[in-house]
Amino acid sequence: MEPGSDFEALLRAEVENGRYPEAEEDTEGWIQRRLARRKQTSGPFEIETEGSRWLYVDEKRLADGGIVMMARDITEMKRAMDALRDSAAKHREFAANVVYKIRTPLAVLRANLDNLNSSDEVVALRVEVDTLARMVEQLLTLTRYKNFVIPRNGISDVYDVTVNVVSSLAPIAIKEGRSLELEGDSGPINVHGDSGALEHAIRNLIENAIKYSACGSSVVIRLEQEPASIRISDQGRGIATEDRVHLFEKFVQSDRRGAGAGLGLNIVKTIVDLHGAGITVGHSGSGGAEFYGDIPRI
Repeated sequence: MEPGSDFEALLRAEVENGRYPEAEEDTEGWIQRRLARRKQTSGPFEIETEGSRWLYVDEKRLADGGIVMMARDITEMKRAMDALRDSAAKHREFAANVVYKIRTPLAVLRANLDNLNSSDEVVALRVEVDTLARMVEQLLTLTRYKNFVIPRNGISDVYDVTVNVVSSLAPIAIKEGRSLELEGDSGPINVHGDSGALEHAIRNLIENAIKYSACGSSVVIRLEQEPASIRISDQGRGIATEDRVHLFEKFVQSDRRGAGAGLGLNIVKTIVDLHGAGITVGHSGSGGAEFYGDIPRI
């Protein structure tokens, strides 16, 4: 480094001496990208240097046209964050394995209970086992979507997903003395997303609406093209304003949710966040609950 040397000459000398490992695969391309970033001075960035060291670099253009560069060594912070992520991943994997191994004994227990009589005690035990089994499945689902990444080319048709969910839940709704009504726009509503995840979220919301609607009433599902959105309204007792703030938190229950584990709506919120979407809850025109979700279009 000598007075009067230009930045490109210094950069090429550093690359030649192996200062930047990420430049080894495409040396000239990396140099040109680095020069372009310096020319734009578009904000701070991180860069790996020799010896697995990391720098936090910020470049500012001066009034006379020169550029001042400030760099701070953040290696220890990066290592601490990597260790934290690794620890969190191991804890999630451990929890998922534990939950997965619980499924089989629960299924065996439920089968044995089915072979017993129908006394009040046995019926109560069946309900408890079913509740626990549902909680296990929800924990597995939550673990999956917490670590899920939507493929860059992932495209989902919200209309098609919703029609499939409504078709599969219609017999259940009829059996419960309710009906499902699909309204609004028809035809493809394509978004960047995962159809399986969106189906899980929409199914959960409609199942809740069926469960908490008044007998003989209808659950209305309305789709809109612009903006891409879904609105699910029931004719139940609604959700108190003070309960809405924490409604999507894990293991939080309101009076409306009754004996559930408090995981269903947290899974919905996880999937909504995964898609960069939004979800709100309010009152339907009939006084029940209304969930409104909007999803960014492609």
